[in-house]
Amino acid sequence: MDKLYDTEKDQVQQISYQHTLAVLNNDISVVFYDVTPIYFEIDNEDELRRTGLLKEGKHQNPQIVVDLLVGKNGYPLAYDIFEGNKYEGHTMLPLIDAFREKYNLSQLVVVADSRLLSNHNVLELQETNYEFILGARIKNEPQSNKEKKLSLNLNNGESTI
Repeated sequence: MDKLYDTEKDQVQQISYQHTLAVLNNDISVVFYDVTPIYFEIDNEDELRRTGLLKEGKHQNPQIVVDLLVGKNGYPLAYDIFEGNKYEGHTMLPLIDAFREKYNLSQLVVVADSRLLSNHNVLELQETNYEFILGARIKNEPQSNKEKKLSLNLNNGESTI
């Protein structure tokens, strides 16, 4: 994996991008972003594997942060790896910006989950003219918003504005 990342990352992403472009009929306008930390069963850190925060409670283990950008139907488009002690929320824009610039994409709708719903990320998305959808937990909404959303009675796959 180290060799692939160090020497072949661009080629792997180019192949993946071209394949996804063909499968999606040249329409890459919506991207789905996710990030996950991966820990290692080792004791010592290095320049990439750093002790960080993990949901699984493995805070003592060195880890890396892996970002993934996929298109519709989950086709992979781009990825990046960050130091394990880097806050997940600060890795989204570097990956998306690099992807948009590399392939000269003027319009992208970014879909991400609630972990990345920080004021800082929302501001950055707005300032860089991205359209975006950020998932949020209904339990964190004010009561009046919860009631409105729950009263919609939408079926799976239905939506409203």
